[in-house]
Amino acid sequence: IFASALASNCKLKKLGIWGNGMTTKGWSAFSKLLCEPSSVNKTFLSNHTLQDICISSPFANDRERDTPDNVKSFLSLNKGADEKQVAITKILTYHALIRMGLQSDATCHWIFPKSCCLSPN
Repeated sequence: IFASALASNCKLKKLGIWGNGMTTKGWSAFSKLLCEPSSVNKTFLSNHTLQDICISSPFANDRERDTPDNVKSFLSLNKGADEKQVAITKILTYHALIRMGLQSDATCHWIFPKSCCLSPN
């Protein structure tokens, strides 16, 4: 529930939830929040702002120990300077049809400027 509440977040960069155990289901929700791979549009609308989730004390040396690698990767990617570039990177990473240039131009242009689109010709 908490992760879904952050879906439209465009300001919060660091989230401290120490003292609350994080389950596999919770990490899965945060993973989908940061990069929803079910469609290009959902990936584009994923959270590209959140950069850090602290589940242990901010003074602990092992703050990232229990954070799954995919969540760490998304948080690290979100530290990029340009959120649009972060979104494009996530899309190109998780949607093979666009990466291979097999996506139609009509679908491509609503997300990327024409110069960024890959086409088979």
